[in-house]
Amino acid sequence: MNSKMGEYTVREQIEDFLYDNSVEGNGVESFIMMPAASYCYTEPVTEEKIKILADLWNRVGQMTLEKYGMKLVQHHEFWSGLRELEWIRKFYEYTDPRYVFFFCDTAQHVIAGIDPADLYDELHDRIGGFHLKDATQILPITALHRIPNLWYPMCPAGSLRQAPARAW
Repeated sequence: MNSKMGEYTVREQIEDFLYDNSVEGNGVESFIMMPAASYCYTEPVTEEKIKILADLWNRVGQMTLEKYGMKLVQHHEFWSGLRELEWIRKFYEYTDPRYVFFFCDTAQHVIAGIDPADLYDELHDRIGGFHLKDATQILPITALHRIPNLWYPMCPAGSLRQAPARAW
């Protein structure tokens, strides 16, 4: 490994990041990623593309778990290339439950038109985390053609609100 950051290879940078943030490094147990780029960059979503993504994340999940002790957890944003219920189901059908886990973000799923409780019921054995919040609107997939990047102000004012904290 070279001492100057500019001389690191991409692989070395990723491996250093994973080690520095792993269970051995800082105690991080989950590596949370979005499984696909924005919908406007990945459309049309096909079964072949879902299989390619599943294969990629199976390999990454195996590496992060076996080499760094971290679970790979997939977080589906509503603007993601894998936001529709049918696509999410296919993705988890093609991924290995030992290596690829599901992150349930209630507002993201509601905005995508998915009942998060039903999705949790289907994928509860693969849960890797939750983000419990509420949303008041569904954004149809046709609206995503107009969103050029991840940081576009996607929600009308007041359409998202944090859920109150509860003791379990």
